[in-house]
Amino acid sequence: MSELYIDLESLRSAGTQLSKVKADFQNAENHEGAIADSVKHASLRDALGQFGTNWKHEREKMLKSMEGLSEAAIGIADSFKQLDADLAAELEKGLKSGGTSPARGPQAV
Repeated sequence: MSELYIDLESLRSAGTQLSKVKADFQNAENHEGAIADSVKHASLRDALGQFGTNWKHEREKMLKSMEGLSEAAIGIADSFKQLDADLAAELEKGLKSGGTSPARGPQAV
């Protein structure tokens, strides 16, 4: 029989940590506009302004990705924990009603 082992606490912790990173990233201040405004050279100022616009767009995409990964990790951990509990309950129910344990195999009648 194959075994599947998932460290649910680590997976859930990764999701929680990613959520915190997302919050920090989201709350970080943007200084691109102020920096661009302080540059005297027109083409450099324009390049910095374009960088700021691109960075804002890419940052929003990264925030959405972080949120999705965080939710997925936590959801997977919760789902496997619930599945494990459900399977254990069904196994116990089966054993109490005279069923067989996979570890013991079929019993002679």
